[in-house]
Amino acid sequence: MRDGHVNGAVGADLLIRPPRPRGARGAGGRRTASVTGGADGHRDEGSTANRSVGRILAGMHVQPGTAATTFDTLPADSRVWVFAADHALSSQERDALTQTMETVLGKWGIKQPGMVGCFELRDDRFLVVGANEGAMHLDGCSVDAMMSWFQRLETQLGLRLTDRMAVHYRDADGAVQSAPRHVFAERIAGGDITLDTPVFDQTIHSVGAYRDGRFEVPLRESWHAQMFG
Repeated sequence: MRDGHVNGAVGADLLIRPPRPRGARGAGGRRTASVTGGADGHRDEGSTANRSVGRILAGMHVQPGTAATTFDTLPADSRVWVFAADHALSSQERDALTQTMETVLGKWGIKQPGMVGCFELRDDRFLVVGANEGAMHLDGCSVDAMMSWFQRLETQLGLRLTDRMAVHYRDADGAVQSAPRHVFAERIAGGDITLDTPVFDQTIHSVGAYRDGRFEVPLRESWHAQMFG
């Protein structure tokens, strides 16, 4: 089993309610998180979330599902989404994202039985979500619901996950960096970023591409080379 994969579909006995409007890390930088569903549908906690996160999640009516699948077991043609933060995630933000994704995947599994999914937090910067739709394609409402949860977290935590104008790369020291496109271009011109600099491609669409390492590639092998070359 690959290190750092969590969650999946849940049983129909779990209650997942949408938000109401209101005023140990593994290899490769992946965060390991285990979720176990009890007989009453509640989560057995391996760690206690920050109190402020708990209040946010309580307002969202979070109730997670059970561990079911991983990126290693999803078919290669399964869909994948990549969300990137503009800074290294704090423990509070990791807890909030983990619990939110448990709820999102659980809701998907109830609304569309047979659809299973998983997610992982990578390099304290990226949230990668995978879904095996099988015979039933994930509808637009389910994807919109996921985006709505993220947008609410962005507002409540001051976290940016859906900014597609930022470029993410790994610097010479191996740390993940984020920069607006014009700043990224300036760093290329200044020689700080070269054709060999690893960049992260958030445009990948399949689990197969993610599993094959197409998410992090040298700049020369990515669309970045054409845009910034």
